[in-house]
Amino acid sequence: MVRVGSGCFWWPTGWSRTPLDSSTTSSSGIEPDGIARRNIRRTYQPERQTGQEVVFGGEGRRRRPSVFWEHDTVGVSVLRFGHHPLPARAAWTGATPIREKDFPVKRIGIIFGGANNEHEVSCSSARSVASHLDPLRFVPVLIGIDRAGGWHRLESVEALADATDGTRFPGLDQVDVVFPALHGRFGEDGTVQGLLELARIPYVGCGVLSSALAMDKLLAQRLLELAGIQTIPTSAVTRATVADAVSLADALGYPVFVKPNRSGSSVGASRVESAESLAAAVALALEHDSTALIQTTIVGDEVALGVLQQLDGSLAVGAPLRIVTEDSTAFFDYTAKYTVGGGATLEVPAQIPDAATERLRELAILAFRTLDCEGLARVDFFLGADGTITINEVNTLPGLTAFSQYPRMWQAVGVSYTELLSRLIDRAVVAFTGEQSVVAISASAPGVTAPAGSI
Repeated sequence: MVRVGSGCFWWPTGWSRTPLDSSTTSSSGIEPDGIARRNIRRTYQPERQTGQEVVFGGEGRRRRPSVFWEHDTVGVSVLRFGHHPLPARAAWTGATPIREKDFPVKRIGIIFGGANNEHEVSCSSARSVASHLDPLRFVPVLIGIDRAGGWHRLESVEALADATDGTRFPGLDQVDVVFPALHGRFGEDGTVQGLLELARIPYVGCGVLSSALAMDKLLAQRLLELAGIQTIPTSAVTRATVADAVSLADALGYPVFVKPNRSGSSVGASRVESAESLAAAVALALEHDSTALIQTTIVGDEVALGVLQQLDGSLAVGAPLRIVTEDSTAFFDYTAKYTVGGGATLEVPAQIPDAATERLRELAILAFRTLDCEGLARVDFFLGADGTITINEVNTLPGLTAFSQYPRMWQAVGVSYTELLSRLIDRAVVAFTGEQSVVAISASAPGVTAPAGSI
């Protein structure tokens, strides 16, 4: 692959890589100055690779293979040689000429959807990931899980809504790396990660154990307490012990928060002001999990930090992010998280004291290592007015739309969304192979970095 001047030349997927194996594409459909189709043919010379003559010009001419541009349903520009697509997302960069010949384009399987209550959030993450992968290095392969648990190899995220007759794990044999854009149970709880381990496919993010631990809030809390991190006072009830809820909430003191033990995106969570509304909140939480948590209310700012594992295993922490709600007594619920004008804004970098920022970063790294996380995690805290720090939870597959918290933490320190995705994929490959030489190594992420094993 060669990036030249104001355009990009692409290695055709699956073809031998020689200086002649290049093609070019534009997101606007307009050929940039100096890059005409006749020049593509001179440089590309596909006849030498296939034995077929190429006719430039498209429809209405001789019925031999031609080269033309089109757009697919996930916003990816495709240069076609005859009926054979050569995937490439437009990227006219004006960059200094460089060569990246040693690392072939990888097919990234983006798994999304899921049979849980965070299905739509997952679809949003997948749509953003697919459209922001580095087109010089990666080609998206969309694998959707419908609400009934069926798997589908799809051409667009939107197609999942109409998919039927799901087969067992289609597309996994067509990818080099999997990017799980999944949230909630049967997605970020270690189940899909276990499947990928059995299939021996590299994947982005935490492994089976850390995914399962972080998903179980009660178990994760116990481990974090043992590591010396202050946690939220919590009690738990099941369907068999639901009668204990009133006494447990009374002991904690109102208002309390009630939430499912294993769920995310604040689905099934409620703020409860008095005993009269407790039963309904517990019943709602138990609709989403077999255990409901009752937690005391922590007064303070909600501050989150993103941890990113680098190729050498060291950990970098992005800019702190503070959630600002219009009503100080409100909480960051599903509507506030995913609805425009939902009543909350994200302040990044968070305007908090430097000493608090430093301590939050230390605790984020400690929490990441305590749960044996891998690749990435978002660690959520409460910061009290007196400087007291209380951990809320560790999210091993945070929202990954371009406007989600985790990408914004890294954008604030100079890491673009596309570059962030590349680093996550590179780390997955290195973790699987044990060799840094198998990926195109980029610069370390900015932010505070802790060497491997330092905490």
